[in-house]
Amino acid sequence: MTHSDQKNSSAAERLLLLQSHLVHGDSNVATGVRDLAEERAAASFNVVDMADFFAGGKEAADYMRTAYQIIRRDPILYLSTGSPFNDTQLQEREKTMAQIRRYVEISRNMKDPKQRAAFELAMNIYSESFSMRIYVHEMLFKQSFLLNGTVEQYEEWKDDIESWKCIGCYAMTELGHSSFLRGLETTAVFDRETDEFIINSPTITSTKWWIGMAGETATHTVAICQLIIDGKQYGTFWFVVQLRDYAAGRLMPGVTAGNIGPKAGRQGLDNGWIQFNGVRIPRKNMLMRWATVTREGKFTQAPHAALSYAALIPERLSCLFATANMCGQAATIATRYSCVRRQGPKDEKVMDFQTQQVRLMPAVATVYVCSVVSRVMMAHWGNMTSMINDQPEEFLRLLSDVHAVSAGFKAVSTWRGSEVLEMCRRACGGHAYSAHNALAGIIGDWGVVTTGGGDNIVLTQQTAVSRHAACIYCAEVVF
Repeated sequence: MTHSDQKNSSAAERLLLLQSHLVHGDSNVATGVRDLAEERAAASFNVVDMADFFAGGKEAADYMRTAYQIIRRDPILYLSTGSPFNDTQLQEREKTMAQIRRYVEISRNMKDPKQRAAFELAMNIYSESFSMRIYVHEMLFKQSFLLNGTVEQYEEWKDDIESWKCIGCYAMTELGHSSFLRGLETTAVFDRETDEFIINSPTITSTKWWIGMAGETATHTVAICQLIIDGKQYGTFWFVVQLRDYAAGRLMPGVTAGNIGPKAGRQGLDNGWIQFNGVRIPRKNMLMRWATVTREGKFTQAPHAALSYAALIPERLSCLFATANMCGQAATIATRYSCVRRQGPKDEKVMDFQTQQVRLMPAVATVYVCSVVSRVMMAHWGNMTSMINDQPEEFLRLLSDVHAVSAGFKAVSTWRGSEVLEMCRRACGGHAYSAHNALAGIIGDWGVVTTGGGDNIVLTQQTAVSRHAACIYCAEVVF
């Protein structure tokens, strides 16, 4: 046998070995397809009923199925061509913004509000970069108007926000400060002569940092600043500041902003930095539902200290959904892989080993727990926010408790999420090191969830202090 024949024979043997991993010895049908079908058929529960439960009921599940059909049939929403793992940061951001434009267009034409909500939810599940952009605009920017602005202020901005003519971001975090709101350095100085606030970033550490959509996209921001009147500092409040003009996206006078650069994940979101240098805004751009400043410069304090953190509550509750969503993706990948992976044609499926089950079953359980708790807590928060206009006293009464609970849920769920994602990665062996396995990308996207919205150690301390105080109060009442 010649050297060339030996090489050809060796290559053929390797191909046959690979084929044996994919195709059953006595059949031309790939074993993976058959193995998955067998696993599904062997379920001890009704799969459709479980899917309905997971979605929040049959009606919600049907709306979600329709939403996924809309996505699959749309060439802009559904990225069916090319590999997203080979996209550059610029390409991913262009695709994400194209998805948002198409999403807004389709949503406008949806008459059924439940279908519209399901469509948004499906898109959030489909793309983490999309979900973060929607989240920043809807949950942080828009919610700031709802929670901290007057009815008149919200009505003034509502149409531009909902049409995405005004693209918003939420400028809280600074280079030198994050969870410590009292330490924020950006200032809003009231100018009585012009009836304006002057926004300034007095130091390098006061630079607004990690602000989603500030890098390239946002036209406006709700900036948290230290309110100063006649040299006296009154604390942090919310101010609407225009960053870019509508027509060309050019930065407004006095505003300097840029892109932070490559990140561990969510490359489709342009996290950025902002500095203000003597930016003037009208007095009415201070969100004044709770605290006010009159034309004469008279300040009225907010009735509750926890209002400073109210806008962060939906962010923290959304981490429960993020845990269910992203861990659900990871658990699906790892479980399906384990149900088809065999070391050889006569070997058992990896999932048949107890060690693999011990790894993955708790991961699946985590997904269900976080999904249910997320629905309950978001429904509770929705009921609370509906009270703001007609029952503000009741909203304020409930605020401290839900703030403490949301902080604890955020910390515990995201810590657990990190454990689940890593366990799923390990369960897939060497294949999980490939970007095409998708687990590496999910883990990269996940990192911001454990950090954003407050450091988990600080949040658990807040929950502990609140629950300890509640226990003392109960003991005093009972005994």
